[in-house]
Amino acid sequence: MSETEPNYVNVAAIRERADKATPAPWYTRRGGCCGEAGYTYKLSVAFTTSGGMACDDAQFAAHARADVPALCDEVERLQAQLAKALAILAALHDVCACACGGAEEAWERYEKLLEEAPDA
Repeated sequence: MSETEPNYVNVAAIRERADKATPAPWYTRRGGCCGEAGYTYKLSVAFTTSGGMACDDAQFAAHARADVPALCDEVERLQAQLAKALAILAALHDVCACACGGAEEAWERYEKLLEEAPDA
């Protein structure tokens, strides 16, 4: 996949899971010791009357391990793409500023600036 191809993270599905989950705050509490591995932790959130986690909360928690890295990857890709677009805009600004000096010189400056633009 190139830097300009969208990753198509299903943001709508992630947003739906987040919206259905119990609102913050969520917190962890330390459980009993489990030997050399250290302590276990329990996620505390609204529980059903049976003592289990609500279905929507469980769905949100179960998908979080994949959703968060996917969203981070997409944000990083978009930030890199934005940085390149801003560099190109700066180059175009310079081209327009020197266009009065001659079209050929302006085009050469534009091409040079494009080559120097950071790659994502």
